[in-house]
Amino acid sequence: MKPTYRHLRITGGRGFTLVELLVVMSIIILMMGIGVSAFRGGAGSDGAKAGASSLAALFGTARNEAILKQTRSRVIVDTYYDNTRPQNCYHRATVAYLSPCTADPAQPTSWKQVNKWQTLPNNVYFDPNYSNPHGKTMPLSNSFGNVGGGVYWYYEFLPNGQAVVSATTVQALVSPGRVNTSGNFSERTPQSPTSACYGFVLFPMGNTAFFQNPNSIQKP
Repeated sequence: MKPTYRHLRITGGRGFTLVELLVVMSIIILMMGIGVSAFRGGAGSDGAKAGASSLAALFGTARNEAILKQTRSRVIVDTYYDNTRPQNCYHRATVAYLSPCTADPAQPTSWKQVNKWQTLPNNVYFDPNYSNPHGKTMPLSNSFGNVGGGVYWYYEFLPNGQAVVSATTVQALVSPGRVNTSGNFSERTPQSPTSACYGFVLFPMGNTAFFQNPNSIQKP
């Protein structure tokens, strides 16, 4: 008797049809395309979307550190320009927590770095013109590595995970652009500076909401 497809099946299981395999392969290819697009930050954004996502991840780390260690934590942005390290200004950030041993937020040595400095994508910077870190600045100790003697912007979380915010909107935004030799940042498109930016609002409870234009942000 000539064997049929039914006789060739594996006992106890159902074989995949050609249509099913094609559907699965199509889904995999589609997801790969979406992933590559998201990684690149979208057309025209020059990595700003990817940079904002990386920065938001640091905010999540800082909030978790505050809750787990029951102390204050901060996302620190390098906003200090030094001609010996110009590539760092507005281009990297890190997380630190207040050491329970000293617990003096005014002392640089009281803050302990959680992870290494995280660098934003090429030609993308933390935008000081449209970001609002609640107006806070702090000095850093030498334990943070290659840092200058200036002050650095930061966003703070309390031990219960809440963010320190003011009545005005607290937001973090990254943009394609450049930093000149005076330490001033300028967006790539001065005529429409927010056209390629990406950022997020920080709410009092510590959660974030992304936006692509500061005019369309969600107010707390």
